[in-house]
Amino acid sequence: MPVTLEQIEEGLGQIKKNMATKTEVVELIDKKIEEGEEERKAAVEEQVNTAEQAITEIKAANDDLANQVKTLVRTRFNSIKTTGNRYNGVWNNHEQARNFGLFVLASVGGNEAAKKTLESQGIETRHITEKAMGEGTLTAGGALVPTEFIPDLIMLMENYGVFRRNTQEYPMPTDHAIAPEVTSGLTVYCPGEGTAITKSDIGLRNVGMTAKKWATLTAISSELTEDSAIAIGELVGRMIARAFAKKEDEVGFLGDGTSTYFGHTGITGALRGVDATIANIKSLVVATGNTYSAIVLADFEKLLGTLPDFAEDGLDVKWYCSRLFYYTVMLRL
Repeated sequence: MPVTLEQIEEGLGQIKKNMATKTEVVELIDKKIEEGEEERKAAVEEQVNTAEQAITEIKAANDDLANQVKTLVRTRFNSIKTTGNRYNGVWNNHEQARNFGLFVLASVGGNEAAKKTLESQGIETRHITEKAMGEGTLTAGGALVPTEFIPDLIMLMENYGVFRRNTQEYPMPTDHAIAPEVTSGLTVYCPGEGTAITKSDIGLRNVGMTAKKWATLTAISSELTEDSAIAIGELVGRMIARAFAKKEDEVGFLGDGTSTYFGHTGITGALRGVDATIANIKSLVVATGNTYSAIVLADFEKLLGTLPDFAEDGLDVKWYCSRLFYYTVMLRL
């Protein structure tokens, strides 16, 4: 059986009462130390196994990316060109794709030639070096995207993500901000002649907002050269935008406040959080049955019937669902 601190303390107390020897207590302490060493060894082994798995996954992703880059270069970018030989990729033009590719080569791949090419255009490659501030170091892959690329990356996220396209962005001057929210409106009265009007106030509450940093990490082969810059910018830019947009959709629609969603609560999580019993949540309509095939048109009609009057103009009302749900349920009905 594992030795507990309580047993050791009890043994020390028994020594004072001459009910136990020092040797017996020392043996307990030695066993406790041995158990601690075994626990630490097991924890280290687990961390090593996790790291090895992560390295294997990153290497596989890197090999896949390298193969895609080489294919795109080998075909001289045929897949991102129109019949008129014009650029038709995810960026505004091939120069932006090339510059972002050079940034990736310089910042992640450590390519000095790519760095000098960017600097000659006035684009600085910046890195996170303040480890004490929790941002990691260059050797750990910490790199800041220059401001020249940020608007275009955000634009790509809006192209791929559903949640971002349909939400209101709130500017935050710092990492923390407070926004007012109306919780109740004014009350209308009918006072008699010569009677004072009853006062009513708008109900307000403050909503605190804390910015959380999201990041993604990928590996870039050091064998890739500046000739691959357009392909790298095209592929990496697209993958970053898609990864962030997908995560935004998952968090915005499904977030339940757990670590899976970085502690954020999304639409579904907020609705489900109203009451433990779904049937008690007035804003939710429970569909017929527990399978897609059991859902009927009356479920959708009932949902529309719960909408508030201000939503009847149709401007603020949208259906959000997966492709599978649309084609197997909604299209059928």
